[in-house]
Amino acid sequence: MPTVEELESGKPLTLKELTTTYRWQDRDYPLPEDAHISRLCNNLKGLAERSDLVTILLAGKSDSGKTTLTRTIIHRICCNLKRGEEPYILQWFNGKDLHKIAEKINALPKNKKYALVFDDASFVLDQAKPNEKKAIAQFFTEIRHHLEDHTTSEFKKPRMFLFINIHYGRAIMPMLRDSYCRILTSMSSEDAKNWKEAIGWEHQYKIMRFQKQFASQMMNGWFYLKMGGYRYATNFPFRVALYSDLSGVNSLLYPKEGCEICKPPKSVIGKVRKTKTEQATIELPVVE
Repeated sequence: MPTVEELESGKPLTLKELTTTYRWQDRDYPLPEDAHISRLCNNLKGLAERSDLVTILLAGKSDSGKTTLTRTIIHRICCNLKRGEEPYILQWFNGKDLHKIAEKINALPKNKKYALVFDDASFVLDQAKPNEKKAIAQFFTEIRHHLEDHTTSEFKKPRMFLFINIHYGRAIMPMLRDSYCRILTSMSSEDAKNWKEAIGWEHQYKIMRFQKQFASQMMNGWFYLKMGGYRYATNFPFRVALYSDLSGVNSLLYPKEGCEICKPPKSVIGKVRKTKTEQATIELPVVE
C-alpha cells in the first residue's frame, strides 16, 4: 500500500488547504473537504429531512464503481444509526424489475423509511409500449403514496432514498434522470456532451477535467484532483467521481465501505439467479 508521502506529487498542499482526512488501514489520507464522501452523505441526509423522496442517479460504465459507491452511501446513511432512530427498509432490485415496479413496491411494508436501489437500469424500458412507459413514469411520481397506510393509528409519512444506476447519460427516460443528485463514475467523449447539457454548460470545465481524471485512473492507476496537489493511487483507497446536487458540482473521492447488511444480493450484480432468500426485505439494525 502506498504511503501518503508516495502519493504526493508536485507542490504540496498547505495546511489551510488540507481541510480533512480519510483514515484507511491505519493511515490518514488528506483530501479536500468538499470531495469527502461524508460531505455528499450529509447533503443527502439534509435533503431527506425536508423531502419525503430523495432521488440519486448514478451513471457510469460497467465496473466503474456504481454499485460500490451506492453501497458506500447506503452504509453511511442507513447502517450507522443512533440508538432509538427508526431503521431503514433496504431493498436492491435489478433494473428489469422496473417493469414490475408497482408489484415490487406495493409488496413492501408501509409507513417506513426506505433505501431502494434499481441497479443496472439502462435501456430496460426501451421495449416497453408507450402506455407502459407512461404508467411507470406516473407510478414514480406517486411512489411515496403507495407506501402509505392511512388506516393504522400509527400512520407516519414514509421517507425514501431512491437510487437508479445506469451506464449512459440517456439510457433511461428523462423523468427518471431528473434527480436531486447525479453522480458520474466514468466519462467518455461520447457521453460528455450529454452531461454538459444535463448539468449545465457552465460546468463544462469540471466535466472535461473529470474525463481526464477517469482516463488516468483507469489507464495509469492514479489521478490528480488538481495540478500541484496530491496524486491518488486508484483504489488506495479512493476512486474519483463527479457529482451534481443542490450545492453545485464537485469532485468526489469515494472509498469502498459496507457491511453484510447493505451488501447487494448476488442476483442484483448478475452472478447468480435470484432466490427467495435474496429477495427478502432487510430491516437494518440500530447501531449502539
